[in-house]
Amino acid sequence: MQLNIERTKSTPEVKYDPINQSITLDGRCLERDENFWNEVHDGIQKLCENQLTQTLNFKLEYISTATIKDIKKILTTDTKALGLQPLIINWLYEEDDEDMLSKGEDYQKTAALLSHIKKRENLAVAEI
Repeated sequence: MQLNIERTKSTPEVKYDPINQSITLDGRCLERDENFWNEVHDGIQKLCENQLTQTLNFKLEYISTATIKDIKKILTTDTKALGLQPLIINWLYEEDDEDMLSKGEDYQKTAALLSHIKKRENLAVAEI
């Protein structure tokens, strides 16, 4: 199973790392691209259902209001496919990015699965 989507000017890169069993979303969410988000949602659900992932990393620099619901869906609906499998969800933000820190804190209130909100430099995440 693969989930690898290249970054565009309006969507983040999505990479599945089978060795570390992790999915990373890295970049900017500038506008809502329904095909992109459908592919992301389907891929995450399949990887979770097959217990092929243990970690989701959000390394987002910007989230437009149009894509907020898509991120929330990943943190709530998509990860329900896990059943009893533990999942670590990391929200990584730049040191001075108060907006992304605040968004992570907001998501953590609504999505019990959001495990860690950390500055990027403080969390060793395998670079893909």
